[in-house]
Amino acid sequence: MSSPGPSNIELAVQGLSVKVVGYNCRFSLGFNVDMRLLAASLLTADYNPRYPTVRVRLTSPQCCISVSYHGHCTIFGCESVAQAATAAAVFLKLLNEIEEFVGLARPSPLTVVSITCLTDLGHGIRLDAAAAATISVFSSAMYQPEIMPSLQVVFKIAERNICCSVFADGQVTIVGARNIFDARDVITKLYEGLFDYFIT
Repeated sequence: MSSPGPSNIELAVQGLSVKVVGYNCRFSLGFNVDMRLLAASLLTADYNPRYPTVRVRLTSPQCCISVSYHGHCTIFGCESVAQAATAAAVFLKLLNEIEEFVGLARPSPLTVVSITCLTDLGHGIRLDAAAAATISVFSSAMYQPEIMPSLQVVFKIAERNICCSVFADGQVTIVGARNIFDARDVITKLYEGLFDYFIT
């Protein structure tokens, strides 16, 4: 199968729908956190001293907040920035209910760290051949059908901390993109690299 010119690839990618399904956001508390005290004070907190963070699970909104000793908080699993802001407010309220932490927080503005996106390349893909392909932008490809029964190839861009799960039916999940433009750039390179392995 001959590869189309760059303009054809760009046109094909422009026609793809890219849906943002998750936001990871960050803010800082402005003070050093007693990790053991935080974990002991919240029923939904998990802490293992071998790791540098306390993970706090929230149910409304449903997400997880990772809190470091230096007070850096990362919110995972929110469907919108507004939901992440709500999660931050809920967590700050919980923090103020702990006597030792009352009034200490000076939260910084919430910033988006990365997003999770879904798209469909519009073609089935020969995964075994795609996994062996050399796609310049990706640092590695992992295809283990005996371990991952969903039949997917996981491509990674190490320097940009982006991971793409490509499924046999052409569905793609992109994790770690900074914004929608970053995601579309990755999709363009993915489409170009996988074009010869499309099932038409």
